[in-house]
Amino acid sequence: MAEYGAPDESELKKREPFALKNQLLKITFVFPDDTNQKPIEKKLPASMVVQKVKGLLHRLLKVPFSDLRLTYTSHK
Repeated sequence: MAEYGAPDESELKKREPFALKNQLLKITFVFPDDTNQKPIEKKLPASMVVQKVKGLLHRLLKVPFSDLRLTYTSHK
């Protein structure tokens, strides 16, 4: 081993199989203006654009697009 040097970082990491479930982000939608609405947790692909997220919420909540206001809050 010393003859060839230390192993590359990519050789040490176990590769995750490419599957959709490995590419999903867990997103929690909270509704601070509506105390009766419980938070909704969804797993969405990281590549999903904001317009598609708004479309999803429009279908789930039955509210107009103009009433949807998305903000990002980190857990940290």
